[in-house]
Amino acid sequence: METLEEGTSGDEETNNTQEEETNIVKEIKARRIRWYGHLSRKEEESIAKKIMKWKPQETRAKGKPNIRWEDQVINDIKTMRIDKWSEKMKNRTDGGK
Repeated sequence: METLEEGTSGDEETNNTQEEETNIVKEIKARRIRWYGHLSRKEEESIAKKIMKWKPQETRAKGKPNIRWEDQVINDIKTMRIDKWSEKMKNRTDGGK
């Protein structure tokens, strides 16, 4: 690690760390959205799709968030400003790339 005297400032190091964290968060969101699309295209009988669509009957314990994985994916899609995502997901013909 360089010291401040060797040419890097503490601010530059903090900015780089924050940028790396932001990139990691974006990558996680993108992969979660990609997996959601994969599950959504599966047959209705698929166990993975049934689990994704399952809604628990009981309420969560006090202090626990009431958000499901699928709800978080929808929030990610909104925050990443992906337009017409459901059409893109359904019409996917590029072999997964």
